[in-house]
Amino acid sequence: MRLREAGEIAFLGALRQALAGGGPSVRVGPGDDAAVVDCPPGRSLVVSCDAAVEGRHFRRAWFSEPEIGARAVRSALSDLAAMGACPAAALLTLIVSPDEEVALAQALVEGAGAAAAELGAPLVGGETVGSAGPLTLDVLVAGFVRSGRELRRSGAQPQDVVAVSGTLGDSAAGLAALTAGLTGPEAEAVVRRYKVPEPRLALGALLTDCEGVHAAIDVSDGLLQDAGHVAEQSGVAIELFAEALPLSPAARVVARELGLDPLAWALSGGEDFELLITVSGPEYGRVQHRARRDCGIELLAIGQVSDGQGVSVRRLDGTSGQLPSTPGWDHFRCG
Repeated sequence: MRLREAGEIAFLGALRQALAGGGPSVRVGPGDDAAVVDCPPGRSLVVSCDAAVEGRHFRRAWFSEPEIGARAVRSALSDLAAMGACPAAALLTLIVSPDEEVALAQALVEGAGAAAAELGAPLVGGETVGSAGPLTLDVLVAGFVRSGRELRRSGAQPQDVVAVSGTLGDSAAGLAALTAGLTGPEAEAVVRRYKVPEPRLALGALLTDCEGVHAAIDVSDGLLQDAGHVAEQSGVAIELFAEALPLSPAARVVARELGLDPLAWALSGGEDFELLITVSGPEYGRVQHRARRDCGIELLAIGQVSDGQGVSVRRLDGTSGQLPSTPGWDHFRCG
């Protein structure tokens, strides 16, 4: 049955049953004019939103409907991780053609709801809009952080170590593997990184409790571009060390098969959703140890902060690395 045949009221009624429940701080969930979420004492509300648009962020040929919904939520929650916030709730606006099947729309929402619940941000409401297209999911996420301890882009200081979690370039490698139709275990590994983002929520929350962490951002638009945001808002220069950038074995194999440079993926591929931080040199080892011990995540030093402005890349031989022509994702220039 198509959405125009079922009607919005019946569709929303079915969704409310599927999404019944909520988190510990949710007092009023789906079904009312608005949701009500309790704010813990001593905490500040952190809110962000992110959109997933067909043809720009995903292709239906590569994803099941639940995967599309889950990816939209996971990507949005990465912004909370970057601020050090613990998720509490999410809202979903679904913009979909009335000629789509009810089952498709329901699968999108159920996929989003399952991911949101898994990550501690249950869907508490949203909106549906009938439109000729493209299919769009807009996700608003909310969470809480200890007041005054939120992570920001603007605190980097000269002599800070620049560090990043996990590996870089896997998502871009996954997109390249899908586009080229590659198969095999390495291709499957990077495709999963592309299709199933992993917001570093536990790490972000941990970093708010670590001394010496001065700035943070999630790597969503590309390392160069996101490091540039930190440099600009902090009024400093950031130098990245090319050989230190963490590349996964799978991304290296896929790059070799395609005749491409994995370093370009790491620098400007985007959608890795790792956390890029700056931390004082004396505290870096302790922060790295806590990330490994408490979150099972490796933090690697990939650069340094100095007086000046902008972002540069340096190789071990002292030469400046060739920068990609596009430093990262720009919604008005890419696509």
